Amino acid sequence: YLHVSYNVKLHVKRCHQVLKNRLSINTH
Repeated sequence: YLHVSYNVKLHVKRCHQVLKNRLSINTH
């Protein structure tokens, strides 16, 4: 269970990073 939640956290973090990158690209 812990391992799964950890993976989910990583996945969310990665998605957030991608969204951030997209936003920064759009603003620039």
